Amino acid sequence: MDDQHDRALAFRALHDRDAPPLRLLNAWDAGSAKVLVAAGAPALGTTSAGIAFALGLPDGERLTRDAMLAAVRAIATAVTVPVSADLEAGYADEPDGVAETVRLALDAGAVGFNLEDGRVDGSLTPVAEHAARVRAAADAVRAAGIPAFINARTDAVWLRAGDEAETIARLRAYAEAGADGGSAGVARNAWHLWRRRWPLLRRGQPHHGRLLTTRPRSWGVCPCGQADDRSGCGA
Repeated sequence: MDDQHDRALAFRALHDRDAPPLRLLNAWDAGSAKVLVAAGAPALGTTSAGIAFALGLPDGERLTRDAMLAAVRAIATAVTVPVSADLEAGYADEPDGVAETVRLALDAGAVGFNLEDGRVDGSLTPVAEHAARVRAAADAVRAAGIPAFINARTDAVWLRAGDEAETIARLRAYAEAGADGGSAGVARNAWHLWRRRWPLLRRGQPHHGRLLTTRPRSWGVCPCGQADDRSGCGA
């Protein structure tokens, strides 16, 4: 699977409701990417925290955009499976800057992107501002002609900066702006969103050794990421 367009389509297919639950393992360099693919990963994400830690920096957009893109390129070049890039908040304050980040990430080989609304100070970007960033990212993807998957993440519950209603309102706004999917971070009350069959939530995140998935039990998965047979599941 060498063509970027084909990899983007394959990555989209992994998010289909009829597809098996996607456990998107995260790599921080070419070596970790090769290990994860050898273990059977059908696609990879990049971890902004892991890349930052490997360079001796804290998480939270302390990396430069160039440093993050260099890591994305190294990972995407090392493997043939689809790679989704964690672009944090887009490495820019204005939508045009986020669009440029997306264009550069596409050039680096990514076929998916994660854009989050959390700030380093623990606050949330105003919803209209982040929606504008998502819209700019979607426009950049369309202009490039690569059907990359945009995941919009809200950190409302993660940062304890908003409740369930705030989370849902933000995800709706980001979907209307052009996001293909979304995630609500990790929080104890996130399961309530899954139980409501919130359709935009498509991602799972690891938490204390358990994989929290974004597909509710009625879609053939339980909260810990196991199939309908819940033997051994403590959820």
